[in-house]
Amino acid sequence: MGCVLCCLHPKYPKELYPLYDLLSGSGNSGLTLNHSQKMHIRSTWKILEPKSEQIGEQVFLRIFDLNPEIKKLFKFEYVWGDDLLNHPKFKSHSARFIMVIRESVKRLDKMNQAFVQTLVQLGAHHTSNKFFIMSNFQLFVTSILYVFELHLKEKLSSECKESWEILLEFIMYRLQEGFCISQGSMDFE
Repeated sequence: MGCVLCCLHPKYPKELYPLYDLLSGSGNSGLTLNHSQKMHIRSTWKILEPKSEQIGEQVFLRIFDLNPEIKKLFKFEYVWGDDLLNHPKFKSHSARFIMVIRESVKRLDKMNQAFVQTLVQLGAHHTSNKFFIMSNFQLFVTSILYVFELHLKEKLSSECKESWEILLEFIMYRLQEGFCISQGSMDFE
């Protein structure tokens, strides 16, 4: 089997995908941010990006704090402290996670079809772990905003936080869409 991010899930016909029109070339991504919101995201990302590796790790640590059961989904379930922070699988997963955020910020003006398809496929990939449940996606939003607040402090105004929430909810919506499609359920709202 090829890369899970390269094509739509072959188990279901294209007509079943809510994104079919988007992926076939019509429509738009559904991300609606105004100019001011995009500026909030870009200006704070400039502050966050140099620390993105650390931020990705902190997001996962926060997720594990909020729901320790999630750590059991990973191959580093019994690894703690510095060993966890240096574990190759932990570092790799947190780096890939931050890459999704980085790529989303790059595409604020035009969230292209290929990238949205990648998000949907990434969500579908999460069904490969039978213990992953859809509500885990929401912990990411909560944890990201928590970590962003630690780093940005007063620079994360309510308007800025709302802007990030819109982007993060868009990402999670697409991930959840892929997750549900892969499970054979179209009920993800």
